[in-house]
Amino acid sequence: MREIKALLRAPLEYRYGTLFMSLLLLLSAPALLPERLDLLGTSIVFTLVVSAGVGAIAQTQRTFLTALLIAAPALLLFWIGPSLGTRVPEVLGDILLAAFLAYAAAAILNRVLQADHVDAETIYGAVCVYFLFAAFWAVIFALVETLAPGSFNLPESVNLVGGSRFDSGPMFYYSFVTITTLGYGDITPATELTRLLALLEAVLGQLYLVILIARLVGLYTTRGASGTE
Repeated sequence: MREIKALLRAPLEYRYGTLFMSLLLLLSAPALLPERLDLLGTSIVFTLVVSAGVGAIAQTQRTFLTALLIAAPALLLFWIGPSLGTRVPEVLGDILLAAFLAYAAAAILNRVLQADHVDAETIYGAVCVYFLFAAFWAVIFALVETLAPGSFNLPESVNLVGGSRFDSGPMFYYSFVTITTLGYGDITPATELTRLLALLEAVLGQLYLVILIARLVGLYTTRGASGTE
């Protein structure tokens, strides 16, 4: 019984760790799931990511209510949009999802930068911000491609529409390839707007890493200095 209670408390005690694990699951889901379950399974995992994101930033009533007000309609449109026969609900859902991911990343980053010491949750939070940042850009890229088809040069093997649902998986792949500056070249921007967006993601992603490392090293150094006094 004690073990079960500890398991149930874990997502609340390790908010950033739980979000980190759900983000890893989101990245690995397309490779782990059978092809016929890929799209549905990834959608379910993405819902878990948003739910874990709400839990991660719900440390005050204000942040919880703000996150819930953005996430709830976003997930509703995410699931019912494809059945309505029009792209409008999906577009609105993507806009809300992007807003939620940006808000979650900003809220977690604020706590990471204000931390007075480095522990496991601080590290998880910093990594989650990086992943959420990439997920935000993935949704933006998917939104642009939805509104203006042909904004990206896509391989023939990539199909962004699976059944009645838009598959943003390739855009997640492209976003992470861009933010890490790997640039494989299998998916490339085809317009000035998408080139600008890709450039912004790459530059801001690298700046985040530089600022983050400097902050964490500063916290660790300060902690070490105070411990020797």
